[in-house]
Amino acid sequence: MRQKRAVLSVVLLFMLALITIGPNQNSYHGQLFSPVFSPLFAVTEFGSTWSFFAPDPSTLPVRLEWEILDERGEVVRDGYFPATGFPYFFNERQTRRIALARFFYFADDKHLNVWSNWLCRSNPDAKGIRLWKSNALTPDLYRVQRGEQSLSDIRFEERQSVGNVFCDPVMKLDQAAERLINNANQTSAAELESNLQLSVAQTPHGRRDAS
Repeated sequence: MRQKRAVLSVVLLFMLALITIGPNQNSYHGQLFSPVFSPLFAVTEFGSTWSFFAPDPSTLPVRLEWEILDERGEVVRDGYFPATGFPYFFNERQTRRIALARFFYFADDKHLNVWSNWLCRSNPDAKGIRLWKSNALTPDLYRVQRGEQSLSDIRFEERQSVGNVFCDPVMKLDQAAERLINNANQTSAAELESNLQLSVAQTPHGRRDAS
């Protein structure tokens, strides 16, 4: 009976060593017992290396910031997008806004042309828009340990300038397009094309300065 237990114990220890050392063949013990385990690895395929999987951690939050300027170039008000936290009942709405902010954050040309156009339309009194992009900083782990800061404390302390946009030409183009649409049903195709060319020729183009 004792001999059977001894044989069974040796087999169990061998299998335990095989399971433990096998996936770590590059370690010291793996190379030491390689002549013993290698034939068995080839037969049983226990020699596959361990592969730990962890989900991709979330990226740091980013947001688009802007300043509305008057005719003297002074800041009238400012804002940012998206809103902090999850202000909606369904998180999917905020998720779409976060994805949109990241899209413009990594595409300065679209940020300067498309996003600024929307801001000019949404703020009729704006004479200019100053665009920024900002990203949150990782909370300092030592301050978290001391209780001075929490892991959920998101601070947007770093931002980069994207550029400045003048809104007057954009609004004039919108007014010209609106007049043409209102008169479209009363004019022929030739007259409509002529009026469109004339309106575009008389309207100054929007000027954008990257800063």
